[in-house]
Parts: sequence; structure tokens; C-alpha cells
Amino acid sequence: MYNGRIIKELLDKRKIPYSDLLRALGMNPQQQSLRPLMDGNPTAKRLEAIADFFGEPIDTFFKRDKSYKNHDVLAAKTEVEALRERLVCAQKLLNSQEERIKLQERLLNILSENKK
Repeated sequence: MYNGRIIKELLDKRKIPYSDLLRALGMNPQQQSLRPLMDGNPTAKRLEAIADFFGEPIDTFFKRDKSYKNHDVLAAKTEVEALRERLVCAQKLLNSQEERIKLQERLLNILSENKK
């Protein structure tokens, strides 16, 4: 659910005058106030501009009962998949090296039997 109060919190926290935000949004601070942005239901385009102004993701302005870290989960899954691929490659390399060792041992056995 949209929480426009976060706009005020960010302005206060960063000590930015609300008029700077209104100007950045193409609004006239002398004729318009921050209240419609905070209490209203801004369009996605307007909310994107607000998020860009603060350098925050749009999610910042939505309050949820649960905090979802989908990006972190996806990044972790991608990393796990990459590690699995590396493990498969390492296992193939190890198997190949074991086969070479077995072949070399057979060759040594054959050569040692021929010398007898």
C-alpha cells in the first residue's frame, strides 16, 4: 500500500526543502503543496520521478506487512546455480584426470611386463 508519508520523512531526514521536490516534478511550490503527493495516489510516472529525485527504488514508498527480498533471493539463486555449474565442471575435470591416471598405470604395467 502506498505510503506518501515516506516522502516527508525523506525530505526531513535529508534536510531538503519540499519546494525542491515540487520544482523537480515540474510543479510550482507557490501554487501547489506537498499534501496531494503524500495523501493522494500518484501515477506510476509521478512516483518514478519522486523515487528518482531521492535516488530510491519505487518500493520505498510502499508499506508492506512483510518485507520481501526478491532481488536478494534471485541473486542468491543465480550464485548457487553458477556454483553448481562450476562444481559439475570440476567433477568432469576430476573424472578426466582419474581416467588419465588409470590409462598411465595400465601403460606402465604393460611396459613393465614387456621388460620381464
